[in-house]
Amino acid sequence: MSEPGQEDAANRKDVLDALDDFLEELRREFKENPEFAYRAVRALGANVEITGPKAVDLVNPIWLVSQHGVHDTARRLSTFTPAQLKKIAKNSSLATPTDMAGKSSEDLITLIVKRAQIKIEERTS
Repeated sequence: MSEPGQEDAANRKDVLDALDDFLEELRREFKENPEFAYRAVRALGANVEITGPKAVDLVNPIWLVSQHGVHDTARRLSTFTPAQLKKIAKNSSLATPTDMAGKSSEDLITLIVKRAQIKIEERTS
């Protein structure tokens, strides 16, 4: 038979070890799946600035317009190259290659923002 409190201490250590293991797995998943990490941080209410090579894969113009408005979204999109803007539009199902052919960065941003607004209106009606 164990001393009073020893069993509680042993269980507490097991619980803490289990939580450490869980959090480590979560950290690994965040590193391997940046889209999941971005969604999780966004769900926490944090204002997240996306930078780096994976930014193009994570930008959601529909969410940006709904949360930050047209002008701020256009400003944020202006940091991307035309090729990146085309990828963002394609990933978000906002434009086809034909829609985007021959367009400047400014034209692509206008197209993305307008189509994002349309999607938002469709979802709210």
